[in-house]
Amino acid sequence: MKKHYFLVFFSLLLYFYTSSAEIVKYKTYVKGLFTGSIYFKVGKDRLEVKGETQGLARFLYKYNFLFIAYKQTYVLYEKEGKKEKIYRNEDIQKKKPWLPLLAHFFISDKEKFKKLNGKSIKLNDNVIDIVIEEKKDEIVYIFIPKKGKTKKVKFFLKKGEKYPYKIELYGKLEIRLKLKSIKPDPIEEVKK
Repeated sequence: MKKHYFLVFFSLLLYFYTSSAEIVKYKTYVKGLFTGSIYFKVGKDRLEVKGETQGLARFLYKYNFLFIAYKQTYVLYEKEGKKEKIYRNEDIQKKKPWLPLLAHFFISDKEKFKKLNGKSIKLNDNVIDIVIEEKKDEIVYIFIPKKGKTKKVKFFLKKGEKYPYKIELYGKLEIRLKLKSIKPDPIEEVKK
């Protein structure tokens, strides 16, 4: 069984490293304190997310993860302390329901979401309400899952921008991600 997960995980990883993407880095904060960084490798129909605790938070809680989304297939590897686990689609929805939502948001057309304002979408087996608040110079996309530990996810985008400058996750803790940088994939730069 673990061998099967590894093969799926490895083939998805190989696919990611052979196609173009951008690297989007966010700093993470819990209750205003810096806790680590999350890197998004964003491609046309796929997303890879790596995260880790850093700084003082690393002394209290050692956590790393790698999440891969390709269309509607999800794989999550996480290491918490010395424990390592691999999750697939349904298990991810139960453990970290915000990850498939992030993937869906990052690799989907944002204009599509505007048309869904006040409506619901189904993502895996979860129904998610969508509310969009459009302001003068920004758009706030609010996703409210009906099931799971995540109560709400907000994406703050400046008009005309591709990636959110801030993401807020509401659940057991309130986690804020603040955009640090957007860079082309260094592997793509080497290929040129």
